[in-house]
Amino acid sequence: APHCEGPPKGGAAETSFGAVSNSTSLVERSWVKPEYVQSWVTVRVFAPGHKEKQQLSEYSLAHLVLFPFHALLVKGSLLRISPVVSSWTAVVLTLGAAVAFFPLLFLSKERVLRFPVEDVQNITTYMNSFCPFILGLYLSVSLGRWWALRTLGLQTVVDSLSNVYNFVVCHFPEPRHQLLRARVAHYSMLTVELMIRSAQSADNLADLVDFESLHALERKDLDLVPLKARAHAVVRWIFSLLHRAAKYDEVPPPQFVVVINELQRVSSGVSVVDMHRNTQLPFPYVQVISMLVQTSCVLLAAKGGITFAVAYHKQMYQTIAVEFVSSIAVPVMYYSLLAVAVVIEEPLGPDFLDFPMVDHMRDLKAKLGDMNPELHQVDARMEEVLVDMRNESKKFRTATMTFAMT
Repeated sequence: APHCEGPPKGGAAETSFGAVSNSTSLVERSWVKPEYVQSWVTVRVFAPGHKEKQQLSEYSLAHLVLFPFHALLVKGSLLRISPVVSSWTAVVLTLGAAVAFFPLLFLSKERVLRFPVEDVQNITTYMNSFCPFILGLYLSVSLGRWWALRTLGLQTVVDSLSNVYNFVVCHFPEPRHQLLRARVAHYSMLTVELMIRSAQSADNLADLVDFESLHALERKDLDLVPLKARAHAVVRWIFSLLHRAAKYDEVPPPQFVVVINELQRVSSGVSVVDMHRNTQLPFPYVQVISMLVQTSCVLLAAKGGITFAVAYHKQMYQTIAVEFVSSIAVPVMYYSLLAVAVVIEEPLGPDFLDFPMVDHMRDLKAKLGDMNPELHQVDARMEEVLVDMRNESKKFRTATMTFAMT
């Protein structure tokens, strides 16, 4: 592991754990405003690259279930999830209006009443009979990939790094091991940071050095490693560092196997994240879904326009109102579902609906807190308990032997 003997003076990791814990990752150091509550949705504001952005941290499920239409006004809702929804809905409405007003302005009433309204309605009904099923299946597959990235990738990495640090705290609790614990905690945070940067294709490490999350010598080593392999390189640093420490302190090999397994799980989680980005759904499949949705919306707009023209001449104003509502609601729902699939495709970015990585980094940092003082107190109390247990065990064996001899 590079610099395992300790960084130069003034580096990112000094001999006290407090110095390392203060030099947190860029994700956490980039916060410029505290969290605020927008209605019933908790939003956090941060500034990556000197640009303020927002991310959804949490929301009230009860409020969302009881008042779903009120949620349309909140950022990240169906109407504000992506410009695709509003733009394509406007296109569909414009097409429907053109189809409706053209016969009203340029055709006679007799010709309008002879329009094959039933045939157009049959085609639209046929298209909309299987479009929701196909679109729902596509969204289900996209959500499955999104959740797998959350559980098999991100959660695996964070949990395994926490388990490795628990091993370090328990097996190296003495003050002389303080630099070791600090370095393992620092490299654990750095592993998650580099995994996120790999997912965002962020190759520059200069800002990490500026935020004291990375030492200049460590950056020099990582610059020689490809972007997707940097998180794996830091995992190997942790393994090499703990291997030397276990050898020096004569940790039993069966106990050190636990660390090997956890670090292998960390590497597997990072690989899952990389594999997710490099393996998209089949291109023709997504193309067919998009063409099906857009064709259904265009047919719906044409049917709505023709029905509007015919119903206007027949003075069927209730039919006009129904067609107007359906021409707006159905395209909005279809394009919103497509936009959801687009948003959850890359959930490790800085966008509003991506994973709140700062929350995960804060949780990991809290798990990597130095438990050395409390551990010494626990060791002292456990030593007293063990002495009492040994005394009681001797008394029990003496009483048993006396009873057997009697």
